[in-house]
Amino acid sequence: MSMRLLHCVELVVLLSVYAKPEETPSFDTPAVNVTCQAGETAILPCRINSLGGRQVVWQNPQRTAILHNERRLWDDPRFSSHRPYIKDWNLSIMLVRPTDEGIYTCSISTTPPLTKVIRLYVQVPPKIIDSLSSRNMIVREGQTVILICNVTGAPYPEVKWYKWITLKQKDEAINGFRGEMLVIHNISRNCDAMYQCEASNAVGQVVRDISVKVEFAPEVRLPNKRIGQQVGKNTVLECIVTAYPHGSTFWMYKGREIQRSSQHHLEIYDEGHNTVTLSLRIYELSATDFGRYTCVAKNKIEMIEMDMELYEIGGSKTQGSIKPSEVTYQPGKPRPDLSPSDQGGTRPQEPRDVDRNNLGTPRNPPYRVVSTTMRNDIPPIPGQVKVHNHSYRTTASVQLSIAFVTIAILALQVLGTV
Repeated sequence: MSMRLLHCVELVVLLSVYAKPEETPSFDTPAVNVTCQAGETAILPCRINSLGGRQVVWQNPQRTAILHNERRLWDDPRFSSHRPYIKDWNLSIMLVRPTDEGIYTCSISTTPPLTKVIRLYVQVPPKIIDSLSSRNMIVREGQTVILICNVTGAPYPEVKWYKWITLKQKDEAINGFRGEMLVIHNISRNCDAMYQCEASNAVGQVVRDISVKVEFAPEVRLPNKRIGQQVGKNTVLECIVTAYPHGSTFWMYKGREIQRSSQHHLEIYDEGHNTVTLSLRIYELSATDFGRYTCVAKNKIEMIEMDMELYEIGGSKTQGSIKPSEVTYQPGKPRPDLSPSDQGGTRPQEPRDVDRNNLGTPRNPPYRVVSTTMRNDIPPIPGQVKVHNHSYRTTASVQLSIAFVTIAILALQVLGTV
């Protein structure tokens, strides 16, 4: 009996001497940061060596235990244990939210506990908050305009402002301006445009277009303030109006608005950039048609008037040295057979014709002659336009005839003396 007890004691001693001591657990990976976009799945790594029978606990940024080994302690099914290998005790978060961002800890139940820290960053694409951002607006010239583009995102987006030059081309960033608010002091009609705010971060980019319309009073411009013409001829008066919005534009004569009739033809041309041209064609001028004409333009801001004079040119007046034969001239160039004053009735016009049944719709034939002092009308002919005239004698021809007669008389007197 004593021998058996002795052998047992020796066995225990040998086991205590040669037995391998238990290893201390350790983390196989260092502390890391994890970046994930909102809506995706984030994997927070925690790889442990020599865990043995110890426990693993995960805590969220609020220091609440969410996992104990593989068992979920928190009532959120998005959180779970992810163990592709036996040493892995990873934390999986599905459909990551911005509120999930923060510091998570993976702990081992040693004395004292071993802890690994993992920081989760959640990226959010930029978004423009519609209810807190500016919409299309109409302002009065001279006011101060504030455009707002309220954005969110992570990392926080950078906001740039652009001004569209055309529908397909936008200007460079406005003076390098950055920020959610663009202020335009003393706005003018030149600031009338489509503006765009662009919000961008590492995740994406989003834009918003804001239309700014600037209202201003009409501006009236007369290409010619005085035009001369003969009785029985035709003429055209033009008035150029720039305004926004356009109200009404019309011609007045002797205090009455001119209406379309067999003698008066009115046409409006859209020139773009808030500009229109009001054209008044008067057929077969009579003595009562000469005088002061008034172009009137008005909108809800103001009414503007500007006067021009249509005066009569004497019908018997002839000038120049062109022989009374065929006269040829190029469209758009001065008439060689007319004096500067007579040119007022035949000033070059922009090549366009008008469908009288469709007010304001210009068409583009080769050329249009408004009126002449030679004939009632010259029809639109491509290229050169020839004017035939056999009803007058120029001053130069008369003077030449008188000179020949004078020389002959002098010669006869000399011969008689001899």
